[in-house]
Amino acid sequence: MGISSERAPAEVVAATELLIWEGKRLRKDNAVHVRSEIWDHKKAAKDWVSAIAVADRAPAAGTVERVLLIEPFDEDKSLTRFGCSLQGAVTPEILRTVRPDLSAE
Repeated sequence: MGISSERAPAEVVAATELLIWEGKRLRKDNAVHVRSEIWDHKKAAKDWVSAIAVADRAPAAGTVERVLLIEPFDEDKSLTRFGCSLQGAVTPEILRTVRPDLSAE
């Protein structure tokens, strides 16, 4: 899921950082601003844990990775993409919590 802006990534970060949950955790990785956390089904009592997501690597078995990205849009570098990703062992319960806008069916 994502949206695009005609502003540079740094401008988008400055405009939205206070609106983002734990926006101060956004870190710059080359041209990308990212905030990521991991859910481990074996350690669910700890809730989401701040972690550095590794690009091009799937989440470990039994975990879910949640990542917020603010980056140049691949198809048009004059645009900035603001998107989020949820991948790994996503359960219906996690999906309902993270995306309550989706149907329960």
